[in-house]
This record gives sequence, C-alpha cells and structure tokens, in this order.
Amino acid sequence: NQDLRDHQRKCAELAEKIRAELQVYVKQRTDEILSLNNEVALLKKELEDYEGDAMVQQAKKDYSLQVASQKTLEYGQVVLSTDNIFNRCRGRSKIAYPP
Repeated sequence: NQDLRDHQRKCAELAEKIRAELQVYVKQRTDEILSLNNEVALLKKELEDYEGDAMVQQAKKDYSLQVASQKTLEYGQVVLSTDNIFNRCRGRSKIAYPP
C-alpha cells in the first residue's frame, strides 16, 4: 500500500513538473509567434511604403516621358513648318538656289 502511495505521489509530482514545463514551453512559443507576427506586420508595412514610393516614382517617370514626347512632337512640327515655309519662299523666289 505504501509503495502504491509513494508511486502515486511520485507520478503526481512528475505530472506536475511536466505540466509546468509544458506551460513554460507553450508560453515561450506563444511569445515567439507573437513576436514573429509583429515582425511580419512591420515588414508588410515597410513593403507597402516601398510600393507606394515606387508608384510615385513611376508616375513621375511617366509624366517626364509624356512631357519629353510632347516637346519632341512640337519640335518636329516646328522643324517641318519651318522647312515648309522655306520651300514655299524658295519656290516663289527669283534667286537661283543650287539643288
């Protein structure tokens, strides 16, 4: 009988020790998960910031390309208009121009 009581007490102590270790382990893993979730959230926020910056830079680049294209078009139109006026004046001129 005494042996059974001793065995039961030892088993209860061992169970309590294992239960305490499990609680510590679960708390550590829970803390680690929360920490990693916080890190993921921070990294997502950082990524969103970088994506926003990239969109702003892309919009600036697109605007610059549009302005450059417009100026190139206007320059080409001025050159063609000037060439057209020159050719019309040259055609009506009495001065002989080399070909």
